[in-house]
Amino acid sequence: MKLRRLLLARYRAHEGTEVQFPPDGLVLVTGENGSGKSCLLEALAWLLGGERLRGGDPSRDGLTHVVAQLQDEGGSWNAQRSREGGRTRLLLGASIDAPLQFSTTTEGQRALEQRAGTLDAFLYACVFSRE
Repeated sequence: MKLRRLLLARYRAHEGTEVQFPPDGLVLVTGENGSGKSCLLEALAWLLGGERLRGGDPSRDGLTHVVAQLQDEGGSWNAQRSREGGRTRLLLGASIDAPLQFSTTTEGQRALEQRAGTLDAFLYACVFSRE
């Protein structure tokens, strides 16, 4: 699986951030302390596993939205997790406009893990550096 694009809306300090990733190679995220570098990884972890790495509510005013465009051997597809008014939704599909429907978030999470892998596998592949 490759990450092509990540969109954060009202996620911690990110009001509306979009990051495009190159098709190949290593991605380094640099910046000043407090500029939101860790939030990118945190948002992806929340999207893929519904878990918060640092705890606390990542939403602003009870609303947050994270979308990733992913690519695997089956082609390009989107995953979207949003939270509004205490309710979390997970949508998957070739288009955000026509997502697959799941009766529960748990069912959607299983489908996401079948296609993208587990959150633990993703986090294992990440490298952190203090420099």
